[in-house]
Amino acid sequence: MTEERRTTGLGSRMNCMILAFLLFCARSHAQIYKVDPAGGHPERLKQLPIQAESIRTLSYKPDGKRIAIGAFVENHGRIYLVNSDGTGFQQVGVLDMYAPTFTPDGKKLLVTGGLRTPTLYLIGLDGSGQSAIKSDAQMGSFSPDGTKIVFMRRAVPSEEEELFICNADGSSERQITHMYSATTGPAFNPINGPKGPAFDPRNSAHVLYSNSRLGSSSFDISLVDISNLNVHTILNLAGAMPVSDRVALSPDGKMIAFSRTASETPVKFDIMMSNVDGTGLRNLTSSLPSVNAGVPAFSPDGKALIFVGIPAD
Repeated sequence: MTEERRTTGLGSRMNCMILAFLLFCARSHAQIYKVDPAGGHPERLKQLPIQAESIRTLSYKPDGKRIAIGAFVENHGRIYLVNSDGTGFQQVGVLDMYAPTFTPDGKKLLVTGGLRTPTLYLIGLDGSGQSAIKSDAQMGSFSPDGTKIVFMRRAVPSEEEELFICNADGSSERQITHMYSATTGPAFNPINGPKGPAFDPRNSAHVLYSNSRLGSSSFDISLVDISNLNVHTILNLAGAMPVSDRVALSPDGKMIAFSRTASETPVKFDIMMSNVDGTGLRNLTSSLPSVNAGVPAFSPDGKALIFVGIPAD
């Protein structure tokens, strides 16, 4: 696939919309909000000492006491930890590490390191004890039982992003999505799919991810069964562009949350939630008309959803 094809059509419109979101974010420091998934007005928790446009991922520690933040600052990946009440903000790890998720026991972080050739690493919560797990891999996440890791990689020979799984030590990898066909080309927009893989907390055989279809203004949220590679599309949202690198799945596996916009002018990003079967779609941030919202993450008890909010004016 040529570079020209990558930057035209839907991919071009999507890039413009994501760029608009980042430009909104750049106006202020990151504001972290919390909202009850059952409803209610979002509460602003804390302003963090980094630009909002830099934050790409949020991840709760399994005990709910800390939050890992993945960010890009001055074109370099960085990882921060902050207490769940917004205090104790600190940088961990080394430059060019990003997309942190906690191990199931909460003792370490699984992170992506390197921009040219991304590699999955395990590091301690103080940044020590760095060990490489998987090369040519990014956006990793552990299964609930800690035995598997799902990650993204450009597949051969298509050079398109696909999802893979491996054992916790990096061995026995296999591809679990096949978005590209040698005869028909990619079924999904290579700019944005598949993205943000995460295991179903109730079932280590299921992986949740999002992607956007090539040639149409829509994106899907799907589950793939890693035992047989069957894919079930949960939601197909026409006229909507995703922003989040990850789709958030509630700890009980019953709800999903994500950031999206259904309009290009004016651009307004909201946190949406639905049941895991795709029913009951609702807007959790409609009461914040002047705030663009992104990067949702559920608390471990499922009673709260945090996200980044940025003034839209």
